[in-house]
Amino acid sequence: MDKREEKSLEAIHNAMNKLMSEKSYEEILISDILNESGVSRSTFYKHFKCKNDVLRNICHHIFHHVFSPNLKKETGHDFSDASVFDYKHLITHIFYHIQEERELISGILKSDAAYVFIDEFKEGSSELINALVNQKIIYKDNISTEIQIYTLKESLISLLTFWVKNSFKEQPETLSDIFFSLHQ
Repeated sequence: MDKREEKSLEAIHNAMNKLMSEKSYEEILISDILNESGVSRSTFYKHFKCKNDVLRNICHHIFHHVFSPNLKKETGHDFSDASVFDYKHLITHIFYHIQEERELISGILKSDAAYVFIDEFKEGSSELINALVNQKIIYKDNISTEIQIYTLKESLISLLTFWVKNSFKEQPETLSDIFFSLHQ
């Protein structure tokens, strides 16, 4: 992807974020996203079929970054030196990005599009949850691996939605501690 495309995608993401703070997801039209982002209709449709695709892309961007082996130092938090095998840091890092996008994610979870975010969150966390179970970091001998993976994903999304509904009162590190405590 060239710099121009990256700039267009960033403008679309920023526009969606701003629009979600002003109106409900259901009220946002593609034309609103175009007007706010300054991106042409053809450029928008080159990357997305609908506004749900924008949400999927935003979610993918968050998870791609969190699970990247080449993390850069970020303002507000720094996981650039953390190992990709430090699962607690990975979960904490996810929560930091959710917190940074709190207005957008709060709006999404209050909308009819909540399922888009939840599905992408579960998909984005699959590799991490699978590793937690398969490496027996969180594991119960008497429960099938498949059930454990499913319930851990549901637990993580439940913790996230609680946090959003509770106005992000807890710190990301606290949420990671809670997640691991719930499954010891």
